[in-house]
Amino acid sequence: MRRLLPIILLLVAAAWQLHGQPATFNRIGSAQGLSNFSVSSIYPDEQGEIWIATRMGLNCYSGNRVTTYVYHTDRPYSLFSNSVQRIVGDGHGHLYLQCTGGLARMDLRTRRFYTLINTDVGAINYQRGHEPPCP
Repeated sequence: MRRLLPIILLLVAAAWQLHGQPATFNRIGSAQGLSNFSVSSIYPDEQGEIWIATRMGLNCYSGNRVTTYVYHTDRPYSLFSNSVQRIVGDGHGHLYLQCTGGLARMDLRTRRFYTLINTDVGAINYQRGHEPPCP
């Protein structure tokens, strides 16, 4: 429970910033669908969804449920690595994910993932006007 408290506080703060009103929930954990209790990054997107990076995939909390995105060998547009370390977004419908073994971009509209770099990346940072080209 002590590990979940910082996650809960960050989610409440993120929701407050997005909508200017408080969000109400008790907790998000494996019982609610979170793929792993070890959270490395949280990102609130422009649609009000909260993205949670874990060692076992990318999770999306929509306010009432958690959807998990993981690597699937038979799906070409799935996440290429289940270990997601950092999330940033461009505010225009794309998430950029630093994963073990590279960098991915997710299109929030189609929910497709694109591998941008296939080698370890030390850190990521988004600066408006420096978007990588779309595959």
